[in-house]
Amino acid sequence: SVLVPRAQELALGVDGLKSPLVAGLPYVAANLKDKKTKKNIFPRFRVVDVENLHVAFVGLVGYSQLQKLPLPAQAAFDLEEPAVALQSAIDDLQLQLGRRPDLMVLIVAGDSTDLASVEGTDFIDVVIGEFSSRSLAETTETIDVAPRKLSYADASLVLRGNRIGISDVK
Repeated sequence: SVLVPRAQELALGVDGLKSPLVAGLPYVAANLKDKKTKKNIFPRFRVVDVENLHVAFVGLVGYSQLQKLPLPAQAAFDLEEPAVALQSAIDDLQLQLGRRPDLMVLIVAGDSTDLASVEGTDFIDVVIGEFSSRSLAETTETIDVAPRKLSYADASLVLRGNRIGISDVK
């Protein structure tokens, strides 16, 4: 499974997020940085091999999550502009794999405003987050081979054995 930190986890502060208990969880966040060190707190992406397919998960923390924290807690974090962080993660992911992953999943811990900042980014196949306030109009991306639909859903990804499943789809 893959997690993206939300306000509840961010409330632990940078030191709390680096504790052995939290550090052992599969968090990803391409744009969340420690304000003191300017380094990412978590890996920006994670690649899972499922039946010889590379499934890449990239996480983004939305500004809405930081705004839920008290001001002193907010001050410990820097959020890189989501579109810049996402494109950098995608570029590095493709360099690491030597090609595009078979499936690219973006997980956004935020709201529809946070999502709007990364709409139109190439290579995203599935977007997962909380977009209940958003009109989920069908979006089509056109590529040379064939068009494919981008999917938006409120869901949780779970790892069952060696398979990835989606639960709690609303």
